[in-house]
Amino acid sequence: STSLALPDDSRFTTCLALSDDQPLAAVGSGSHETNMFFVQTLDDQLDVKASFASKFPIYALAFKANLLMAGTDRNTSVLYHVDRARLLGFGDDGSDDGPLVRCVGTYKNKSARSIDVAAPGSHVATRRVACVEFAPPFAGSTGGTWPPSGVAQTADVFLACLGGVVNIWDAAASSGGQQHALRVEKVSAQPVARATWSPLAPATLVAAGGGDGVVSVLDLRRRGKALAWRTAGSWGGDAVADVAWSPHVPYWLATTGSDGDSVSLWDLRYAGSAPAATLTTGAGCTGAVRSLAWSATHVDLLATGASDRSWRLHALRAPADGAAVSASVVSVRRAADDVGGVVAVRAKGSTFFSLSACGDLYAHRVTSAALVGAAAHRPAAAELAHVEEAVYARDIRGAAEAVLAQQADADAVRALCDLFKAKPRPQPSSWTLPPLPQNTDEQPQGGDVPAVAALAADLAYYGYGLPPDFPLEATAARVPAVWQALERLNGASLRSRLEALVAQAEQAGDAATVDGRPLWRAVVDRQAQIVQSVRGDTAPLDARLLRSAVKLVLPHDCIAGLTLGLAVCDAFLANHNASPVPLPAERACTALDGLVHVLLFPT
Repeated sequence: STSLALPDDSRFTTCLALSDDQPLAAVGSGSHETNMFFVQTLDDQLDVKASFASKFPIYALAFKANLLMAGTDRNTSVLYHVDRARLLGFGDDGSDDGPLVRCVGTYKNKSARSIDVAAPGSHVATRRVACVEFAPPFAGSTGGTWPPSGVAQTADVFLACLGGVVNIWDAAASSGGQQHALRVEKVSAQPVARATWSPLAPATLVAAGGGDGVVSVLDLRRRGKALAWRTAGSWGGDAVADVAWSPHVPYWLATTGSDGDSVSLWDLRYAGSAPAATLTTGAGCTGAVRSLAWSATHVDLLATGASDRSWRLHALRAPADGAAVSASVVSVRRAADDVGGVVAVRAKGSTFFSLSACGDLYAHRVTSAALVGAAAHRPAAAELAHVEEAVYARDIRGAAEAVLAQQADADAVRALCDLFKAKPRPQPSSWTLPPLPQNTDEQPQGGDVPAVAALAADLAYYGYGLPPDFPLEATAARVPAVWQALERLNGASLRSRLEALVAQAEQAGDAATVDGRPLWRAVVDRQAQIVQSVRGDTAPLDARLLRSAVKLVLPHDCIAGLTLGLAVCDAFLANHNASPVPLPAERACTALDGLVHVLLFPT
């Protein structure tokens, strides 16, 4: 962990925003003087590069490329252009003569009722913009009415929360003096503390929570009122302090209450009658959790910041018996000051950033040493636990070398294939939000028990090994050992699968099926894998097994069987011609005698 005391004389820091593509963070303060700080965030060093005095105190910040959005205490969101290259000393964008930070737009947000004039003795609602956030890129056509016509896919769309209302803007709306928000959605009668876009496609969902303790999800594709999902009552305290989408699984949502030391996990495929899991922050936490962030590199890691000045990293675990998901504390860091709880936690790569209310910024870089013992293990691969630990620590080279150094049985091979598989991310078409109850005061029924089991099953799948969309092929292209290990695992898995198909055919005959398909069709569908395995240098398929596989296909589709057999022969011949030395007997062309006889039989 690295720390930096910001030069904020008021010691009243309120918000933190990270640049996606540059080592830069922006910190806002509630001071009326110097209240905007820019910090360079290198791996082991934090440096203040510049500080400015905005016209109004800042209570929310959001970065997108060279744009910085700020929420003030005067109903407004202010857009700034930041010359990041000059700020960081990397060069310039051609505007050396201009200021490093300049205001380019102002947006007046709407609230549920007028907050400019109040009758004597009545409550005056806050004018503070509590949250701002830019929308992620839209994934092509999202369907429905979003984005509206005239708004480009690359538009700088953002949300701003004022009171219980979420205002959604196109940043170009302030040009020409004409200001019209794209959507104005009333979420609650109480102030919204946090609203956030889903980072995954199709980028049309917004989760929000605030003073009434209810978590709501808006679907901007809906006509009229965008409310699409909500919790039944408050969870984790009287008010929601923070809401965070999982960057890996699109229907996971984490929330925390301002009065509790727990985190609630929700599976949005089920009604919000109860959380799918409730995680405690562990012994030693004496304050309420104020902010949280999912890990960008691990599906099962979640960080929290609490009012007792502590930052904690939690590892989620799915019990084997289908019980609720639990969590263990991987690491704890506590701010040095005796005052000032954590007000913001953000994640970028393998680093978490936390900001205290009195101006201390921390960078917590998660190293492989911190993750020792945190990996999930499968009983089938008990003798390969060190490989699971290496993959969890993202030491892919070390894990591959361990695989190449030893032999594994069929059960271990299957576990290792799951371990090294970069899982596909769930597609938007693969899940839906449940219907809302007709009566908004009605508590949604059902969904809590199935949600518990579904969350545990998904965590066991996505949390084991590599996260969705991990660039495994790019890693294999750079590291030969990884490529060889993948070839060995794929070949061993294919051999085990072909042996099972052949054995099933011998026992059950033509009536046998797998996944609703005839056995011979399952063999034909694997032709490309079979040929690739024959050409590979590791774990080649046995010629007798190949003969049996072709013999299984020929009676049902003669042309497909002949094509498969010929492709296998061509692969053997290619290996023979490319090898400068004689091949071992099991890879020599003479091993194909039995296969050639089978191929000649139909003629």
